Amino acid sequence: MTTYSLTSLTAVALIQALIYLKQKAQDYSLSLEQEMARRKEAEASLQQARDSLQSYAVTLEHNVQQRTRDLQETIAHLEGVLYHMAHDLRSPLRAMAGYSSLIQSHYQPGPGFEQEDWPERISRAALRMDALLQDLLTYGKLGHAPFRSENLDLGQALADTLIRLRPQIEATGARITIEKPLLGVCADPESLREVFHHLLGNALKFTAFQRPPEIRVWTEDLKDLTRIWVEDKGIGFDPMYAERIFSVFEKLHDSEYEGHGIGLAIVRKVISRMHGQVGALSEPGQGSHFWITLPKAPLADNRVVQNTSALDSVHV
Repeated sequence: MTTYSLTSLTAVALIQALIYLKQKAQDYSLSLEQEMARRKEAEASLQQARDSLQSYAVTLEHNVQQRTRDLQETIAHLEGVLYHMAHDLRSPLRAMAGYSSLIQSHYQPGPGFEQEDWPERISRAALRMDALLQDLLTYGKLGHAPFRSENLDLGQALADTLIRLRPQIEATGARITIEKPLLGVCADPESLREVFHHLLGNALKFTAFQRPPEIRVWTEDLKDLTRIWVEDKGIGFDPMYAERIFSVFEKLHDSEYEGHGIGLAIVRKVISRMHGQVGALSEPGQGSHFWITLPKAPLADNRVVQNTSALDSVHV
């Protein structure tokens, strides 16, 4: 009897334990289902956020592209307007210069005005304005001119530039040193010659105390780039203006030096179009170091890297 009672109690305890475990299992299962539901809800919210973000990114990219196109069209329109304005203004200026010359040659000043040079001043002002407009036209064309990239021989480009500058070189007694070998670059030939013309022309112009200009040109290897240096011992400039000098119509020096302040702006725009950069280092009275970087020509092209014979025929 006692054994039966113990067995009954054990069975009851086991049943209660099983009921308890079943309840716990149900509670755990319910909790797990709730957690899975929360996770699915979180994943759905996350996916919705991703979809919204992607949609926003697509919309933003479209808006940026549209605004970029609008801005480019506006810039192109303004450049076109300015180009035609500059072109149309040249005609009356040339007429002013021509009629002023006729007045000088055909009419004598009246009594009391023998020493006046008003017609000559009008003519000089008209010619200066015409040259200024021509520089503007040149600058404006750079935004539309086609550029072709070639593996270039710097020696030939420099030789062509030095021949073009020969009158200024001979007039100033300049000494120009080209350090060989010259590394090759990938650039547009005519545009690079124009860059050299402005850089070397400035080095010849801004000379200290009427001394013969001393100019040095050399190249530097920068892995995938070639840096070209143009160094002079001229009047220099304050380094705080190292960025400003590349702006249009920016002149740091007084009127004793000819020019309209657009040459370096042309240099920057040309170099930028050829995927390069330009900069300058200087101190007042210590000369200037102008540099440009351009994509390097392949080293396998020995003609580009080693051919500097064109310079041998140019005596500077």
